[in-house]
Amino acid sequence: MKRNLRAIFIDGEVNDETIAAFKHDLIFSSEENEKLAVSLFQIDKSKEELSKAKTIEQIVGFYNKLDSHFLRLEANFGINIWFLEHFRINFQFIEKQKKAIFEKDFLTTYPTGKIVKPKQKKSKLKLFFRALNELLFIVLNAFSREKFLIGNVLIHNEGGTNFSAQELFGDLSKNYPIIKIRSLLDLKRPLPKRSKLSTFQNSDKLFFRTVCSPKTWVQLNAFNTSLRSIFSEIEKTPITHFEQEILNHLKSKRTYFSIMFLRFLSFKNYFERSGIESIVLSDENSPQQKVIMYAAKKTSVKIFAIQHGAIYENHFAYTFGKYNHPPVLPDITFTWGEYYNEVLLRYGGYKESEVKAVGSLRKTPITRSNKEEAKEYTQVLFATQPIPNETLRKQYLRDVFLCFKELDDVLNYKLVLRPHPNEKDDSYFHKVSEEVGFRNYTVERNVRIEDHFDSSDILITAYSTVGAEFVEYFKPIVVLDYLNEDMVGYIKEGIGIQINNRVELISRFKQNKLEVNRSAYERFITRFFHATDGNAAKRVMQHIAVFLSEDK
Repeated sequence: MKRNLRAIFIDGEVNDETIAAFKHDLIFSSEENEKLAVSLFQIDKSKEELSKAKTIEQIVGFYNKLDSHFLRLEANFGINIWFLEHFRINFQFIEKQKKAIFEKDFLTTYPTGKIVKPKQKKSKLKLFFRALNELLFIVLNAFSREKFLIGNVLIHNEGGTNFSAQELFGDLSKNYPIIKIRSLLDLKRPLPKRSKLSTFQNSDKLFFRTVCSPKTWVQLNAFNTSLRSIFSEIEKTPITHFEQEILNHLKSKRTYFSIMFLRFLSFKNYFERSGIESIVLSDENSPQQKVIMYAAKKTSVKIFAIQHGAIYENHFAYTFGKYNHPPVLPDITFTWGEYYNEVLLRYGGYKESEVKAVGSLRKTPITRSNKEEAKEYTQVLFATQPIPNETLRKQYLRDVFLCFKELDDVLNYKLVLRPHPNEKDDSYFHKVSEEVGFRNYTVERNVRIEDHFDSSDILITAYSTVGAEFVEYFKPIVVLDYLNEDMVGYIKEGIGIQINNRVELISRFKQNKLEVNRSAYERFITRFFHATDGNAAKRVMQHIAVFLSEDK
């Protein structure tokens, strides 16, 4: 380090405005930026993985040690608040512990260094108007016609993953009536089109009806009183500093838990007065759908779930196996293939009777042309994702851009970005491309996935479900795996080409041809997709019919 230069780490977005105050310092960030003279500083990957494993163990230990309090609340009020927050607690505390290790490493390396976090600009006025729109949206939907459904019902999250009911549930949407739901009072999420909800029985109507009942407020007051009492009891028990931090996090979520309790009551009340026999959900372990499961359990409505994305060992929406008392789980979870059954049995806390491999409801038989068309370029499809680790997410994007920037004048590649449905803003990609000086790419959101697979020669992904669906096309899959996690097993199964850093990425794409292990691909299709005959919906309906008849 040059004499008289301080070491500054920018913990956040790096731009001209951020670094202006540190132009005479040695500047570091979690990502390299040659244009702004910002160097890279990261913690050792093995140290990061050890920290993650320890944090998960501590979080599970907190609940197992104190689960009697949460189970008592569930027995009295129908919901287990821990499993509404379990997903976020894991992500937030893993990142918090990682940050603590990082800060220690940085200040050990640069004792006179300083870590700076840029201020984030938040518009309170914008948030206020979004809240008003939310309330108006609920009220307007409340005046849609009441529909008392019977039999087996689909729960479709409108505005969730941006899949229509047909795209998400396949032919089930033609055979079962639908209740439309959305994330209530989630001010970060844009409101869906009202017409998509108002023609169906919807969660807004059920919520409004419930909050207008005086009985509800008596129940809510009792719930909040019990919640405060439980937090007080836990605080009086011998707990570690880490456990106190978890408790403080839970206490900060009391308003959120109250809203979830109201949502639970709204569905419980509706199930009691309708003729619904069973519900079918997708993304069933997300908090706002978890409470619907608790409502179904309380009213003896059977619960079925459809796998909607890849499931892996530390997928916090599915890994309940280390808990002494797992949460309410579906009566049957219908998976894409036997591999996912194994994951749920080994790590999820599921029983064999609770998982059935049927194939993907979104998959239809594909027709392959034997005719090879001559192309002027090699098309590379990058299936991006809103990876919770924002640093890693941006690093992957930067490295892909930098890779093809270097190869632009050497090999003829065409890069196409296919954003995840939850990545709403294309400006994120354009901003990163400006930072690295690469513009030779396109962002394509509205192309059918099958058309993207047909036209693309290579796929890049981290752990997107798109990777599994691409296998049938017997084309190379490049897996960005900087943390050596192989989260969904693409590398282990022999279908993914592992990439650990930008140098390896560039080296791979400099090769004239990336090889495909055809036998590994065929094994993967059998294990991960059970069948690709387009009859998954029929198998689901048969299993549901048998289960319900045996239950009577």
